[in-house]
Amino acid sequence: MDRENREWKKLLERLWNNELDEKTFLKEIKNLRLNYLKKQKAKGIQSIPVGEFTFIR
Repeated sequence: MDRENREWKKLLERLWNNELDEKTFLKEIKNLRLNYLKKQKAKGIQSIPVGEFTFIR
C-alpha cells in the first residue's frame, strides 16, 4: 500500500516538473483512483470515505 500512496505523489511531481502533460496526468490519476476502488471492493469495503480522492484542478 505504501508504494501505491507514493504513485499519486510521483505523478504530481512529474506534472510540476513538466515531465507529463495535463491530459496524461489526468488519465494516470484516474487509473490510480479506479484501481484503488477496485481493490477496496475486492476486500469487501462498501462505503468510500468522503474526500478519499480529492483532486482540485
